[in-house]
Amino acid sequence: MAALPYDIATLSPKSDGHSTTSNNSTNNASTSSPSSSSTADINELLWWRESLNLDKANLALMGFSKGCVVLNQFIYEFHYYKTLTPDDSTMMRLVSRIKDMYWLDGGHGGGKNTWITSRSLLETLCRLGINVHVHVTPYQIQDDHRPWIRKEEKAFTDLLKRLGAPFDRHLYPSEANSTNLFTHFEVLNRFRQYQINVFAQQHLQAQAQAQQQVQQQQQLTATNLSTTGTNSVEEQQQQQPILTQLEQMGVVGAGGNSIVTAVDAVEQMITGGGNETDLEEDKLDDGEDEEENGHK
Repeated sequence: MAALPYDIATLSPKSDGHSTTSNNSTNNASTSSPSSSSTADINELLWWRESLNLDKANLALMGFSKGCVVLNQFIYEFHYYKTLTPDDSTMMRLVSRIKDMYWLDGGHGGGKNTWITSRSLLETLCRLGINVHVHVTPYQIQDDHRPWIRKEEKAFTDLLKRLGAPFDRHLYPSEANSTNLFTHFEVLNRFRQYQINVFAQQHLQAQAQAQQQVQQQQQLTATNLSTTGTNSVEEQQQQQPILTQLEQMGVVGAGGNSIVTAVDAVEQMITGGGNETDLEEDKLDDGEDEEENGHK
């Protein structure tokens, strides 16, 4: 039986061993290059994992369309762990880090339970203090062929409001036909723009607070300087009569130049010019001595 001129595995013409080895090395090089580049691309896309710490990170859960069923299941799990197994500290540590939940135009093919309407389940959600965000379009809540979605969404939002949950709701109207599927997917772009606006407002508020703190610090510094200047003037005014008295006594020269030490000046002020009194007493003693000598 004659050998086939083609390799059955690759359906390529056969050649000698040298050429085959060369072709194989070329193929390996060509296949290894895309894999290395794809690995580099994946590493660039996963840059955020380098500093990620799930044990300390705050979590936000988002569901779109049928994905909102997962958020509904989370509510069931919250109620189970909060009421039936309250001592499960490991699971509650995870639950305590969930800060926000986003329902983006939730819906599914079933005929009910698109939104949670049980009061006990929503009460558990409220006790957890999770911020609830609802973003809907006419595609879901204004579809006459699925009226239960509108009723359940209204019951969900009304009950959360009555329970005092941290809650906000956004309806994105559309000029197109409400049953158009494009309206349903447009909620993603509108939600993205909404989040950008929220982050921009938060950034502006942070800048305004920082500027306000700087202004308050500047005012406090100016007030301290003014108070210091006022105290200096008052001290000078209080010291002026003392300097004047010292000048009159000849203890200090004009302009406050000291002639004697400060201790001597203070002693003279306390004694009220005691040196002059001593001189007068010496004179009286001399006069008395002279009178005695005269009588003799």
